Amino acid sequence: MAVPEGTNANSLEVAVERFLETAKKILVVDGYLQAFLFALERGRGLRMFRLEMNDRAEKHIAIRQVAAFLELLNVDWAIYVGEAWIASARPGLRHAIDAADRREAISVVGVANDERFCNRWIEFTRTRTKILLGDDHTDTIPANMLLPILAAIRKREESKTASAQPQGNEKWDQVGCRSNSG
Repeated sequence: MAVPEGTNANSLEVAVERFLETAKKILVVDGYLQAFLFALERGRGLRMFRLEMNDRAEKHIAIRQVAAFLELLNVDWAIYVGEAWIASARPGLRHAIDAADRREAISVVGVANDERFCNRWIEFTRTRTKILLGDDHTDTIPANMLLPILAAIRKREESKTASAQPQGNEKWDQVGCRSNSG
């Protein structure tokens, strides 16, 4: 996908394109992609979150933990980068992992605080010695996995402080998410 001329260098679309190109190189060299979520915090730069997800339940927990943290910040966009199973939609199929004809893909899924989505994925095949990249796809369909992130970063009338501190009995856990103790 060619980014239209004159597009802001910090836009969601440019960032998705850059992360996709980087992910392709990493996958081909390393043979796998560690899942990350990146967020552009206005005036402060890029935030990076390494995600540990061994199954669908852990994915939902990790995304919600990051969303809770991002809710405290002024975020322009957030982008998930990782590997994914894909399959053609059909009646009765809820999850691509359950499809006999599922395929692997690099998934780069982005959402902006103005509710725009930009999604890119490239199918790939693993051989014993290398990764073969396949078809490249683009869409702007809202990605369900990032809906908690969208809810956290959506533009609001009220202001957010970039230096939110715990108050009362709140504590910060090791990944920077708020939790109530007590």
